[in-house]
Order: sequence, then C-alpha cells, then structure tokens
Amino acid sequence: DPRFWLLGAPFFFIGGAVAGVLPNLVKLLITQGLSPTVGAGVASFLGLFVILGRLGGGFLLDKLWPHAVAAAMFVSAAAGCLLLAAGGGGVWTLAPAAAVLGLAAGVELDLLPYLTARAFGLRRLSSVLGSVSMFFFLGSAIGPWSFAWMRDVTGGYGTPLIIDAASFTLGAAGLVGLGWRESRAPRPAVE
Repeated sequence: DPRFWLLGAPFFFIGGAVAGVLPNLVKLLITQGLSPTVGAGVASFLGLFVILGRLGGGFLLDKLWPHAVAAAMFVSAAAGCLLLAAGGGGVWTLAPAAAVLGLAAGVELDLLPYLTARAFGLRRLSSVLGSVSMFFFLGSAIGPWSFAWMRDVTGGYGTPLIIDAASFTLGAAGLVGLGWRESRAPRPAVE
C-alpha cells in the first residue's frame, strides 16, 4: 500500500532530525557562545516545550487538519534549525529555536499513531503502527550518530543543522502529500 511508504518515509526523516539535534543541543549552544549554565537552561526550556507540544499537538489534531498541524510543527522546527545554524543573537535568538524544536519533539509521537489510524483504520492499527514505527525509530537511531559525525567531518554544527532543517521539511512535505492523497481516496472503515 503506497500509504505505508508515504507515512513511513516522512517519519524516518523527522525521527532522524529530532534525535540528531536534541542530544547535541547543549554543546551546540555552548559553541554559539552561551555559558554551560545558560546552555543547560535553554535545553531545559526545550523540555517545557516538549510537554506543550504533546498537549497542544493532541488538542490541535482534534480541531484542525492533522497534516497541516504536522506541516506547521515541522516547518517551524526546520526554521529553528536554520536559526541555530545562523548562530549569534544570544539566548533571545537561541531559546525560540529550542522552543520550536521542543514542540516538534512533543508532537511527533502523537502524530504517528493518529495519522496511522486515519490512513489504515482501527482494525489493523496495531500491526501497521508497529511497522510504520520502524521507520521513525530507525531514523531516531541514525540521527544522533550522523549529526555528530557530520559535525566532526565539517568542524561545526552548520551542515548538520541545515541537513536537519531539510529533513524536517521533507517530512512535513511528505505528510502533507499523504494528507492530500487521503483526501481524494475513500476512508477505511473505523471499527
């Protein structure tokens, strides 16, 4: 079923992007000129937005077209990566970038089962969700390693952040494409 691949591929990119930047955030912020204490504070600020993304994302999924919610969250995270890649601006620039990354990290695991249920119905949800999750977790496993490797190869965080921004954008575009395709196909029976 093409929907399987149209759902799995975006979550591979999203999982890799989120898992790539988050473990490296404090060190990245320190290289941007923040003290270790302030960098850790910004990272904990991100944690608050993970919670807000989880709660707010679930609410928005019930009220709005879920593919638009996904696009907004992940394109915002791409903008946050680009803001971090540009550097400078201090805590007032870097904290909002961390906030949008936190929102994306919070909503990603709400979107995965929600969109799987919309695409495949509830009858096969467990088996399909388990299979689609493989893409997300594979991306999440590769993300931190590839982010750190690119940082070592290039000598800075600019390239990995730009690749993460592209991954967030590809993921968002893929989920919007899936939603566009779903809107033109008959919906599965919800049982």
